Amino acid sequence: MARPFDTFAEVLRALLAREDLPESPPRAPGTRPRRSALRALFALEPLPREEPRVPRAPARSLARLLFAPEPLPREPAPPRAARARWLSWLFAPERIERDPDEPEVR
Repeated sequence: MARPFDTFAEVLRALLAREDLPESPPRAPGTRPRRSALRALFALEPLPREEPRVPRAPARSLARLLFAPEPLPREPAPPRAARARWLSWLFAPERIERDPDEPEVR
C-alpha cells in the first residue's frame, strides 16, 4: 500500500476489464436445442403494446394548493374617461372656411 493511487488504478482496471466468453461448441446437425422446465418457466414473455399515456397534471403539494394565486373572474373594462380637451384649442390645426365649390387639396 505504498502507492494508494496505483493500487486504486489497478483495482479499477481489473473491475472494468472486458471479458469474452469462450465460443460455444458446435451442435451436431439435426439435433434440437434442449428445452428445460426452468427455461420455459423463466422465459421472457412478449408484452402487449402499451397504449399511449395521457399526460397527467403535475402533482401539487399542499403548500402550493394553499398559497397559489387563485384565478379570479375578469371584470368588464371600465368606461373610457372623457378626454380633457382644454389645451386642444392651442394645438389644433387652424380651421379655415372654404368655398364648397372649390376642390379639396391634400
